[in-house]
Amino acid sequence: MKKRGAGIFFTDGSKTLILKRAEEGKNKEKWDFPGGKANPKESFLETAKREAREECGLDAVPGN
Repeated sequence: MKKRGAGIFFTDGSKTLILKRAEEGKNKEKWDFPGGKANPKESFLETAKREAREECGLDAVPGN
């Protein structure tokens, strides 16, 4: 079974949001964009919006 996921690139034109991973676990203390694995039958857009809420507390609005 293939794993699917989505990442989110937040920008306001001059600034970009990146996250620093936790001090424990895989890829500890590395910088990364918000994102994660898709749930079954979840679209990439739905995955990105859910991960933005879970990881950043933000409501993602797709843009250009």
